[in-house]
Amino acid sequence: MQNKKRNWKTVETGDSYDNIWDFQKEEYIEGEYKGKEENVGQNKSTIFTIKKDDGTLVKAWGHTVLADKMNKLEEGDYILIQFLGKKKGERYDYYDFKVDVDEAIDVEKE
Repeated sequence: MQNKKRNWKTVETGDSYDNIWDFQKEEYIEGEYKGKEENVGQNKSTIFTIKKDDGTLVKAWGHTVLADKMNKLEEGDYILIQFLGKKKGERYDYYDFKVDVDEAIDVEKE
């Protein structure tokens, strides 16, 4: 067996999971939809990326209701996501979200 000098480096959490939107503290998030990652983490969840106006990239976990609505969007859409609270369903409680997409028309200045 060959002797090697080890140079250990600690593996840190990647940028992918930094700056997660805490919807219970911040009621809404607004910005450009940049895309999604699937099968993330041990629960194989979906995570969506939104670029805020200040350039900050924020991630949002794809809770069932949110994921259903986000999957209807296209990358580049300007969106507003609002947390509507925890709701009581027939079989289980769930987090509810409202997702709006900006359909603004560019208006030329006269």
